[in-house]
Amino acid sequence: MITSRNVLYVACAICGSGEIHSYPLRKEYAHNSIDCYVFEFSDSVCMDCGFVFSISRPNSVMLEKYYSNYLKSLSNVGSAEIDKRISIIQNFIKPPSSILEIGGGYSGFCEKLEVLGYSVLNKDPSRHDVSAQVDEAGYDLVCSYYVGEHVLDINQWMSWMLDKLALGGKLLIEVPNFSKYPHESFNNEHINHFKLNDLKLLFEQYGVKILDYSEENVGRYFGLWVIGERELEVSSFANRSLKQNNIDASLSLVEKTLAEKNRKQKNYKEISDEIEGLLNAGINVGIWPINEIASNILRYATYDCNAKLNLFDIDPEKHGMNWCGLSNSILNPVNDKLASCEKFYLCSPYYNQSIKEELVVIGFADEQIIDCCEI
Repeated sequence: MITSRNVLYVACAICGSGEIHSYPLRKEYAHNSIDCYVFEFSDSVCMDCGFVFSISRPNSVMLEKYYSNYLKSLSNVGSAEIDKRISIIQNFIKPPSSILEIGGGYSGFCEKLEVLGYSVLNKDPSRHDVSAQVDEAGYDLVCSYYVGEHVLDINQWMSWMLDKLALGGKLLIEVPNFSKYPHESFNNEHINHFKLNDLKLLFEQYGVKILDYSEENVGRYFGLWVIGERELEVSSFANRSLKQNNIDASLSLVEKTLAEKNRKQKNYKEISDEIEGLLNAGINVGIWPINEIASNILRYATYDCNAKLNLFDIDPEKHGMNWCGLSNSILNPVNDKLASCEKFYLCSPYYNQSIKEELVVIGFADEQIIDCCEI
């Protein structure tokens, strides 16, 4: 288990203001394919523009180690999301326009664009660092999906992307929507937390004329996107009414979200204590899948090497891994291993019902299955 050495950013990541309201450190556990990392964030609100970000965050060396062995399953993109992205792009540019995607991972998105006749380059530097070189410039579209929430330096990220655009080229950014889905944004990796107004202010600051945006017609249910066109002159970034509304909304959102996270964390601790009691009583326990919610439970574990604890996940990349410092290896959930358990704790926000149905088929009763996402 690796604990991050943090660096402190004392100015707003968007407007540069030093007027910051900060909250106590929040500790999160994150896993790559090799190790467990303990990240600490100090969630903060800029009192000049309302942007929410962490002034204390892991250093670049730590993040480089984490993302260099990133779990591929965490960057997968489904076909429906790819189709949604392409339908939006087609409203603004047509083949054979050139597209540069920043942080594309293993999605297959760029390959599908190429089939449609676009000229595409996918550059996937570490999510926190955009310094990897792209020699060419003059792209008709630069797009970045679910990267901005990870980057250490938003201004470097924006400047780098805009430098790659042709005159009149388009910039498209999609990020988690902190206004509507704050819990998805306040997770174990994110440094920056965007509302629609934040992206509007960011585009305004860099002289990008907004062409369209949406909080509904998005690739992921918790996302929002803005597309704009680079103009020759940078604006004054002086929309005071927009800023003040942003500040008030941010303070309220952060306080409510942190209070809810604290409530859930207490419940995760109670679940961990309950699991420990069952294990001490000789009862075989299964946890499925092994993800961020499982980490929030296992971070309290004092039951390392307990042979009656079974960790399950369908992701082959996780099989054989240890999680949250425990020596128990993650198993493939095949029937004979599942049947050895007497109680299950389910941790998927999306698939708990289908997992439960699978367990019922092989003989488990409802009272033997606990949904950890309903706490």
